[in-house]
Amino acid sequence: MTLIGRTLLSRYQVTQQIGTGGFGDTYLAVDLALPGQPQCVVKHLSPKDTSPQVLTVAQRLFDQEAQLLHRLGEHSQIPRLYAHFNDQGEFYFVQELIEGKDLSHELQPGQQWSEEKTVKLLSDILEVLVVVHQENVIHRDLKPTNIMRRNSDEKIILIDFGAVKEIQGIEVNAQGQTHLTVSIGSPGYMPSEQAQGRPKFASDIYAVGIIGIQALTGLKPSQFPRDQKTDEILWRNHANVSDELAEILNKMVQERLSDRYSNASEALTSLTSLLTQSNNFSTANTHRLTTVNISQSAATTPISTPPFRQSVTQSIKSSLGGIITVIFFVGGVYITLENLRSPSNSLKTDYTELQNLLSQKQWKEADIETEKVMLKIANREAEGWIDANAIESLSCADLRELDQVWMKYSEGKFGLSIQKEIYLETGNPLGKFQESSYHKFGDRIGWRKNGDWLEYSDLTFDENALRGQFPTCKNAAQKFSGCRWPLYWLFARAETCQL
Repeated sequence: MTLIGRTLLSRYQVTQQIGTGGFGDTYLAVDLALPGQPQCVVKHLSPKDTSPQVLTVAQRLFDQEAQLLHRLGEHSQIPRLYAHFNDQGEFYFVQELIEGKDLSHELQPGQQWSEEKTVKLLSDILEVLVVVHQENVIHRDLKPTNIMRRNSDEKIILIDFGAVKEIQGIEVNAQGQTHLTVSIGSPGYMPSEQAQGRPKFASDIYAVGIIGIQALTGLKPSQFPRDQKTDEILWRNHANVSDELAEILNKMVQERLSDRYSNASEALTSLTSLLTQSNNFSTANTHRLTTVNISQSAATTPISTPPFRQSVTQSIKSSLGGIITVIFFVGGVYITLENLRSPSNSLKTDYTELQNLLSQKQWKEADIETEKVMLKIANREAEGWIDANAIESLSCADLRELDQVWMKYSEGKFGLSIQKEIYLETGNPLGKFQESSYHKFGDRIGWRKNGDWLEYSDLTFDENALRGQFPTCKNAAQKFSGCRWPLYWLFARAETCQL
């Protein structure tokens, strides 16, 4: 029965149907209680089995998923949950309307994307998925039609989380036990363990990898050629792609669960490392080109007196937008570039509250304040996490201040520089994620114990904490197997800032 024309909760007036499927219907509605009557989305779920046992389980699942959607909706790239309610055994979610188009409009059959464009898409998806996984949630139905690109800012939005669809598929068997009658997910984007009703974080990674291969090849998942013996996807001959990206995508879509990246944070780390290598190559070429151009113009200038060195320095700073230069004499020309960025010496935030908390040895409160500081100096408060590009632009003055206040009040026990030291001692490379040695790092600073990453609440918040335990990189998430910012890149930035 259609909902068009009905007003739910005496507030949400349904105007048109915008989607339907085996797991329920989706409608467009207007909110009569708000000024301007803004539009919203109503999702209607109805269990096939309406027995009391099923409805009891469905109500419990419904309430659980509503809590998750409400929490996830606090992120700017996940639709907000406005309301959820049960009306005579029918379940309803009211969510934010995302103005935009889903990725199926971009991933057209026969159109192959460039590697650069594909990497950007994968990175954008994984950045949001990191937050989802940190909340201990599996999306379970990632596919182009469930990934929107918002019109207002072109950002990726994840919609239609699969777990809510369980409500539709609950039935009671002959023994009176409730069970799920269908797998949640979409053919082509769903790995085998998910099809068997055992989804993991890595199941989402599989789906993202499939989307990446679809973009590069212009083929639908049903068109991917496969090895008859291993069922491996044979896609390399259908795309122009580097070995590095191909290796990442192949790991994402491995049939065996243990061979894939275990969560979005791990996958994003590898992808970011690839982006970093590309950026470093580009920067190095820009550096060489700039040096040649300046050398040619400087060669006609007298070079025998200190005023020349000053004039060349002024000229370079002006033409390159404040780039720091060091002038020395080589082959008749004083010229070189030492730094490609000139971090501001002024602090971007106030550290008084952090200093007060640290002076009172309130380590947990100081750690939470540090997270706020990090997001602020990176200008990533809205996103709630920091990507590699933002870390690369972090002010050295702020990183030094943050490190020094922790070092001062912990008497040299805690701080970024201490963590970087331990990170290197445990065999971790700067600017690159290496899982085995990263686990050693977690063991050394007390983020892991007996082979498992600890819950944040299980950390030691007194003088018995291990050296380097603070500041942590993840307060809101469940465990330390992923971070709100990539540590390997943060420590590379710390090295550049000479922490």
